Order: sequence, then C-alpha cells, then structure tokens
Amino acid sequence: VNTPLANGTVITNSAFSIDSVETAPVSGAAITTTVTSAPVLTVSATDAPDPVAAGGTIVYTLGYANTGNSGATGMILSNTLPANTTFVSATGGGSLAAGVVTWPIGSLANGASGSVTLTVRVNTPLANGTIVHNQTYSVASAQTVAVNGADDTTTVNSAPILAIAKSAAPSPIRAGANLTYTLSYSNTGNAGATAVVISDTVPANTTFVSATAGGSLAAGMVTWSIGPLAAGASGSVQLVVLVASPLARGTIITNSDYSIDSAETAPTVGASVTTRVSKKPIVTSAMELTSKSPYILRPGVQDILVTGTDFEQGAVLSLEAGITSSPTVFIDTMHLQATLTIDPTVMPGPCDLTVTNPGPMSGTLPAALTVVHTMDISGDCSVDGLDLNTLARAWGTTSTDSAFSPEADFNADGIVDGDDLSLFAVYFGLRLPHCP
Repeated sequence: VNTPLANGTVITNSAFSIDSVETAPVSGAAITTTVTSAPVLTVSATDAPDPVAAGGTIVYTLGYANTGNSGATGMILSNTLPANTTFVSATGGGSLAAGVVTWPIGSLANGASGSVTLTVRVNTPLANGTIVHNQTYSVASAQTVAVNGADDTTTVNSAPILAIAKSAAPSPIRAGANLTYTLSYSNTGNAGATAVVISDTVPANTTFVSATAGGSLAAGMVTWSIGPLAAGASGSVQLVVLVASPLARGTIITNSDYSIDSAETAPTVGASVTTRVSKKPIVTSAMELTSKSPYILRPGVQDILVTGTDFEQGAVLSLEAGITSSPTVFIDTMHLQATLTIDPTVMPGPCDLTVTNPGPMSGTLPAALTVVHTMDISGDCSVDGLDLNTLARAWGTTSTDSAFSPEADFNADGIVDGDDLSLFAVYFGLRLPHCP
C-alpha cells in the first residue's frame, strides 16, 4: 500500500477472474480494503551541561518526530519550566506564558523531524546534589493526543568559593609608625560557607598593635572567627602593626602569610603585600646657583640647589603654579639640583618648595624661594649699567607716578626704593643662565 495515503482510503480489488478453454471468463466479486493512516509523534529532551553549577544555565534540546504514515497538522510543542529554574530564552518562536513555554510547530509530514532549544537558569543558592527534573513536556496535534517525553534530569553542583586580598596603608611608611592592613574577603561561590576563619601572621620587623572584629593574637598569628558566610557575601577586617625602629631606609616589609578557610573548603592564601620603609625628606634651604641667593627671576630659567636630609634618587620638586621643575639631579641624600622655568604670569613673592621621594613621602619648606621681577630690564641677558640706569630714573617713584617703571619695581611692592636696589645688587654684574 502506498504511503502516505489519506486515512479511510478504500482499496478495491474488483478486476479478477477465472477462465478456461471450455468456459467463458468468470469474474470474482469485488473486495474492498480500508486504509488506516495516522501520524505517530514522539518527543525527547537532552540537557547540557550536566552537572550544572547553581546559578548557571541549562540548555534543553527538545527533539520531535513523526514516525507515522500520515502528516500531522496544528502541531504544538510545550514544556513546563522545571522547578528551581527561571526562563532565559527559547529558539524556534517559543514563548513563555504562566510558566509554560509553547512552540507552534504547525504541520509535520510523516517521516519528518526537528528540534528547538529552551534555556533556563538554575536558582542560586541551591543545595549541592539537587536534581532538576524536566519531566513535563509534550507534543500534540490535531490528529493526536498529547505525547509526553521522558524525565530529563540534571544534577546541580554547589560550593562556596572563598577569596581574600589585602591592602596596606600608609605605603611607603616610616620606621616606628603604625601600619594598617585591611583584609577583604568574599564568597563568590554558589553556596554558603560555614566556620569561616581568617588568619594572618604578623610580618617580620613589626609587632602587633590591634585587630578589629574580634581578631586575637596567639604565637605570632592573628585569627578572626568569621562564622557563616553566605554565597555572594563579603566583608573586611583590619590588622594594625608597629614598624620596628630604627630600620634601614628601603627595607621591605612583606606580608605573605595570610589565608581564609572554612568547613567546606581548603585554605585560600592571599597574594603577598609589600610595604617599603622610607623617610620623610626634610628641606632646609634652596639657593639659585648664579646669584647664590633665594631669589628667582620672573620670567626666567634658573638652576637651583636644594639642601636638606633624607633625599632619595628620583625625588621630585614641586612649586607653585607657573613654576616647573626639570627632573632632579640627585647629588646625595642632602643635596638635589634642578632647573626651574618661571612663567611671566607667576606673582612675585615667597614660594614654597616641596621634595617628594619615590613612594611617595614629601617634605615642604615654606617660602623657600622668592619670585622677583628680572633685573635684566634691557633684555641683554646681563644685569649691568643699562639696567641700573633704568632703576635710577625710576628711583623713589610709586605706582601712581607717571615716571614709575614697573620693570624697576623688582619686588612688586608699588615703589622703587632701597629694597629694589638690594635685589638689584644681588644680580649686578652677572650673566643670566639659560639665556640665548
């Protein structure tokens, strides 16, 4: 019998007879056979991954087929979301309503098959070993009743994942000062941890001062009993130690022996944290090298020598806005040299100078230098008689006088007087550095 063939088709066998030499043909009575045709639908599900982590996704592949001898119409595939999951997406036009995902497959010829996917997210937290059952899914058509698929199970893996990290402040630090370690911990896993304990060995060259959150010292180790830590939870504790003194500058304090542990996990060790022992530089004086004075000229480019203690290679100078410093020349721990560029917009007057060691630690000398108008009024790179002549012509004038010359008012106090002459005398006869 041909296939496919409409259900109820009647096959009639009416053209048969018997004949002989002596007789005419004798026909037999017609025989009819009714053909039965029907679709036979099947559906199955596979899951991936299995096992799955709590909070992860499961992709179900729903395969369907028509193994019957007739096509199916009005075919619908449905899948109720498994317990302990939430809907993420569905291919093939699947849509969610009231916890059930439905696909309108339509017509499916006999012998045809296909598949769609359903993605769900597993709840978290969820007990380790929980079984997710996908057992309420089926396929139906206008010609058939619903056909259910077999239970597809997925095992859930849940475990805490503990992490710990540390920061130190201040860094660098001076000998004899308190060093504070902040230990930050978290559970990034999908299950809670119990009996959580943090431990930290007091670093060499330090002594215990205090610990927050009930941390206690025993045999050189500080221990915190955190207790339970839920999935996704975090917190921090602090340890304060005193850095030994005296201690050589450049000594490295290393804190590398700290960890977090729980009843469900192996100890997790944190990354090593280092802190450099340094000293705060002390600035005692600064001198412009051409004039051997604390006066720097605006505008101008001038070399200075900075004197103090505890300077380090790579120390940086900083002054007020408009005054920039070249990289310093490290002479020794008591002397630095640098070239300053003074912008014309810098206001005359005292200027603070700060030395910052690598690390950084810094020291400032207030009013270390004084910015004044350049005495090179003529602009010939020398402070000489031409400039003195301009000063003499403006002598005794104030800013309200018509004969007043701002260029001769070196300290910008609004009067050309003995103070300006004293400043002029500092540079008189000198050629200015870095001048074309």
